[in-house]
Amino acid sequence: MNDYDLDEVPQHHDEWIRAMVSQLERAEHATPAQQLAGQKNLLLELVRHSIATVPAYKERLKPLVRANGEISLDGWLDVPVLKRQEAVSLENELVSLNIPASHGDIKKSSTSGTTGMPFAFSFSQFHITMLNCVTTRYYRWHNFDYRKSLASIRADILGIAPWPEGDQRASWAHLALRTENPGQYRHLNINTPIERQIEWLRRIRPDYFQTYPSNARALALAIEKDAEPLKFHRILTYAEMLTPDNRAIISRVFSCNLADCYSSRECGHIALQSPLSDNWLVQSEVTYLEILNEQDHPCEPGEMGRVVVTPLHNYAQPLLRYDLGDYATLGTDDASGLPYPVLTKIHGRIRNLFRFPGGILIQPDFMAKNFRHYLNPKQWQVAQVGETTLEIRIVPGCDPSEMNTQGMDQYIRDLLGMDLTINYKLVTELRNPRTGKHEDYICEI
Repeated sequence: MNDYDLDEVPQHHDEWIRAMVSQLERAEHATPAQQLAGQKNLLLELVRHSIATVPAYKERLKPLVRANGEISLDGWLDVPVLKRQEAVSLENELVSLNIPASHGDIKKSSTSGTTGMPFAFSFSQFHITMLNCVTTRYYRWHNFDYRKSLASIRADILGIAPWPEGDQRASWAHLALRTENPGQYRHLNINTPIERQIEWLRRIRPDYFQTYPSNARALALAIEKDAEPLKFHRILTYAEMLTPDNRAIISRVFSCNLADCYSSRECGHIALQSPLSDNWLVQSEVTYLEILNEQDHPCEPGEMGRVVVTPLHNYAQPLLRYDLGDYATLGTDDASGLPYPVLTKIHGRIRNLFRFPGGILIQPDFMAKNFRHYLNPKQWQVAQVGETTLEIRIVPGCDPSEMNTQGMDQYIRDLLGMDLTINYKLVTELRNPRTGKHEDYICEI
């Protein structure tokens, strides 16, 4: 099978997909230096395209243009970081005026708006095709078999896939990669109550299960003491931060390992869980990633910083040095030995971090077992509502009079080493009904 340049799509699309999947597999045997060199070539081509065809970048990318007109990446760190609010305000100024015909149809979408600021963006078919090729790597790394069935419980912007049947398709594999007797794909809307989700999963009995981490945890806690367990060959999580505590709960209750994908709607795949550890490996063929401190300088391994990404193949609306609003920690190497940058922890967005007087920034994780021990909730959320005030929002799982709020208060104060005011609020729902997402911790100051 031939190798293809990344911008050379042959007439027979399926042939190109199969060739690129093989090409990406061979790329895993490159050295980190070779991977970086190839990535820099892709980045340089994207920069040239952006300067020539995208109005917003003519000025922003001037640090990359030398006096003789030559374009170089030497001044990359002088290019301003693109914040989400700025990207929203620029709108069509970020859209290319001359997209290569080989990149196929142009489509539009938008982010879910969990930040309160939805971002409408354009993307090319070529960009999506490359992400699909990386998805096949994800399945290969974690030993997925296209002949087995997969069920997904996620948000659906059209509001389809309702209980009791949901949606059904013949296969979940890409058309170019389907095998004989492909495994069936089933999809259920995430706004379905947990009890009905459990009934649906028990009825269809999928081999693989895909959902958000918070939903997988809610399912695990709901069936933990049931006589009839739910078991899967593998669980895939995405769209939310996966904490070590949630990973442990989900793996234990469902008796299987998790595979997590770090991605965003506007940028696509950023990092995939390693096949041999709980680290995430940055997908260098499709994403150029930087971890920056508050002064926009690169972080050292082990240092938490802001996630800034550049998708390498979306020539329809390039996002160069785009600040996702997430925080992560770089690592140095991974047990897999694969030649990709390593993320050892993904901390979520700034709104998920608590900020206390004196410049103290904390990534809270109060452990599910402690919520269950003291409060026994169906679902919970901890919000920082003042400098030293937390509000714990509870969907009750027992008589509220049985909740040991004093014990929970003492646990949190001891854990954080602070004399905090802690209030409680009973609610009926915590999940965002539009996006289906839930955040355990949120800073509202």
